[in-house]
Amino acid sequence: TVKGNVTGTGSNVGGIIGYNYCTKIATAEYSGTATGGTYTGGLIGNNGSGTIENGKTSGTVVIGQSGADDIGGLIGYFGSGTITKCYSSSNVQLGSNIGTAENVGGLVGMSSGAIEKSAASGAVTTNTSNCYYVGGLVGYNYSAITNAYSTGKVTGTSYVGGLVGYQYNGTITNTYSISEVVGASNTGGLVGIRNSGSAVNSYWTKEQSKQTTSALGEVQTVAWLKVKQNLVSKNWDFTTIWGINEGSSLPYINGITVPPILSTF
Repeated sequence: TVKGNVTGTGSNVGGIIGYNYCTKIATAEYSGTATGGTYTGGLIGNNGSGTIENGKTSGTVVIGQSGADDIGGLIGYFGSGTITKCYSSSNVQLGSNIGTAENVGGLVGMSSGAIEKSAASGAVTTNTSNCYYVGGLVGYNYSAITNAYSTGKVTGTSYVGGLVGYQYNGTITNTYSISEVVGASNTGGLVGIRNSGSAVNSYWTKEQSKQTTSALGEVQTVAWLKVKQNLVSKNWDFTTIWGINEGSSLPYINGITVPPILSTF
């Protein structure tokens, strides 16, 4: 566990680790403000390989350089391996006088590995003129996302999505987003734009996203998402993975995330 502020003047900046290339990191938590350029994350800046399990961040991740890319609430760049049972409530935002950025996400900026049983609730705030590939969970995604959700507001220029900004490849399964999405073009309630890949049993809402379309996913209502049986019928596992307080919260990851309380939406 690390509490405090970390500031880097270049790349590979993380609240706990700047650059990681090991087999596994488990049960790590960061709270504070992490500021850097390319490859900056609340927990790890650049994760070349390895499993990240039970990682948690809170506070703020600040993009400190114009032209930076791969910035995330938990991990900036995730090369290969698996992110599992991780949660970020960190807000990700541009620093003062910073105008451009790419691949920015509430959990991961750029991901080529698998993400499962994870969520992000922080706001991802860039701008609507010079920031691209911005997502509530992942900015630019190459791989599978399974059992995950996002709730924080997402703002970018183009390729902006509630869950994923740009889905290059892979399948998104058993996910939802209630993130408000703000952008100038190529925006979507769940996914801003896709190259390939698919979405299975994954949902977004018009009332929360303020969007009318999504490159992937099925539109539903908040009322529909708060009914457990609706999701059980879509093969969501409420025995070991998901939990829900019907009538007062939306689905959450058991033992990992804070239930999204309905009254806040």
